[in-house]
Amino acid sequence: MKIFRFITFFIVITLCLTNTQCDEDDDTVFVVYDVVNNEIIQIEDQITTLNLGESIYIETTINNIQNTTNNVEVNLLDFVENEKIYNSLVLYRLNNNTIERVPFDDLNINSIEGDVEIHANNSDNIFPSFSITSTYNGTDFKNKFGITPVEPGTYFIGPNDSLNEEGEVNYTISNTPETTIYITSTIINSNNEGLYEFVVN
Repeated sequence: MKIFRFITFFIVITLCLTNTQCDEDDDTVFVVYDVVNNEIIQIEDQITTLNLGESIYIETTINNIQNTTNNVEVNLLDFVENEKIYNSLVLYRLNNNTIERVPFDDLNINSIEGDVEIHANNSDNIFPSFSITSTYNGTDFKNKFGITPVEPGTYFIGPNDSLNEEGEVNYTISNTPETTIYITSTIINSNNEGLYEFVVN
């Protein structure tokens, strides 16, 4: 989270310094809200064992009203664009005692609520992540999708390891350069590395 926030803050400051409107007389105040909420992402029915051909469902529920670490209540609708919030997750598999991303060809997903897309993280398109869009439904920002593994094994659902090394799922919400909300979360019942483990027989 600290690395992620530092990079984001650095980008904002760089943009400001390269903008001709950002001069010594500028009285712009930058506001950052930090939210920690570990009740956002859950696995339906907390399933830990599947049979081949069955699906595991990941559900994201982000309440519109959040409380910051400083007990400030924020309304996310005041800061999001197009009533959507984005994040990224990855499906991993245990292979010879090493946790590896599941290859692109072994992914079978079913979007139920909101959108989910598979994005490759390299030129070979073999190490993808899920780009998840949670859409506002009048109360919450919601997303639900299913994954059907194509072979037996031990699997893990977790954050995109290219974004952080602390097992956290991070959301950055901002529709103006002056105000940013950072939401930090972990998957419910995940391990110390932020990974939710399940087995496919």
